[in-house]
Amino acid sequence: MLNISYILTESNIDKLPIELFKHWVNSFEENEKDILTFRPASHKLQRSRGRMGLEINPNGQLTFYNIGPSEGTASTKARFIAQSPSRLIVLSGGKTSKIIEILKCEHTILKVKISDGK
Repeated sequence: MLNISYILTESNIDKLPIELFKHWVNSFEENEKDILTFRPASHKLQRSRGRMGLEINPNGQLTFYNIGPSEGTASTKARFIAQSPSRLIVLSGGKTSKIIEILKCEHTILKVKISDGK
């Protein structure tokens, strides 16, 4: 598990790209190996039986959306801190649960690697 005692505080959220703060939906057709591609929720994507997504808010709140039962959506809320302008540490129960590496963030596209916080 990652030791978060040295990680920058929530005040570093202002160093993140402003385009990051919105509801993103996975455009799995554009994924490459372990790089996930997201588009804004307002973006027209091909029909599918469900898509995962995430919503990142400037208050340090993050919501993961996963494909739920009956093609619905199941959501999980978490907190995050910005370790750098391209790295988010996702906290759950006070511990690091995931690390999100931001590879590309523009108004219409977000590319990330998401790994376990181990």
